[in-house]
Amino acid sequence: MRDRLFAAALIAGVCLALLIAALIARFSQRWNVMFKRYLKSVLLALDQFGNALAGGDRDETISSRLGKIKEAHGGTIPWKHPLAKVIDRGLEWIDPGHSLDSIDPTTGEDAIIKHEH
Repeated sequence: MRDRLFAAALIAGVCLALLIAALIARFSQRWNVMFKRYLKSVLLALDQFGNALAGGDRDETISSRLGKIKEAHGGTIPWKHPLAKVIDRGLEWIDPGHSLDSIDPTTGEDAIIKHEH
């Protein structure tokens, strides 16, 4: 159940981000800087929203949560978290070291569903 909510939130976030990116591409170069900042803010909010939907801390990103799980298990996410493992592999393909670099030690305490870190 938890993994399904996490997946639904992630898919919704990605779809919305792609829609926003398409709209940004249609605007002139002058507006590009403003919309890049806007897009970054929206993507961060969606990331945190997805983590909250999955029972995590509302201020923590999915990447930070994945990084904490990964760090607690010697640098790999165990297969008992299959969706987390798949998402992390995708992020690693795009940006090597992303989840470990994204760890925010100041967030995560308010998670409803705490993973054994």
